[in-house]
Amino acid sequence: IPCVPWQSQTSGQYQRRVHGKEQLYLNELEEILESSAKRELEKVLKPLFTQIARCVMSPHFQVAERALFLWNNDAVASFTSEHRHTILPILYPALNANTQNHWNTTVHSLAFNIIRMFMEMDIELWDKVSKKFDEEQNAKHKEKKVERRNKRWSALKRIAQTKDMSVSG
Repeated sequence: IPCVPWQSQTSGQYQRRVHGKEQLYLNELEEILESSAKRELEKVLKPLFTQIARCVMSPHFQVAERALFLWNNDAVASFTSEHRHTILPILYPALNANTQNHWNTTVHSLAFNIIRMFMEMDIELWDKVSKKFDEEQNAKHKEKKVERRNKRWSALKRIAQTKDMSVSG
């Protein structure tokens, strides 16, 4: 999913322009976060930070890096601290994915810095969100495992039925 909601993922020269637009989007977003009233930002908190989380998860290192640099801004850090109970559950999957899977070391270290910031803010909230995320991931994994098993059994039953028909026919 692209960081900028109105762009689609493609390849080649167009893709480079998309990443440039994503970076411009983040620059503008930072200015909006700095200059807007908190009451106005609270109205769009969930979709706003969902979009930021998408940018954080971007495979393009400059986009992910720029998104993570948002927390170097005192206004963003302060707003995040005040609304951490809403923001952390949205950002956690992106931060977790970056620390485990992103290919760029700068993105890794920036993600770890934000994780450290959240942990210093509220370790109990961090533990709660982390545990819930792990439980959800385990449930999804079990669900997929059961689905694969059921597909295999269905395939075996079809094979058995076709062999049964060929033997009796």
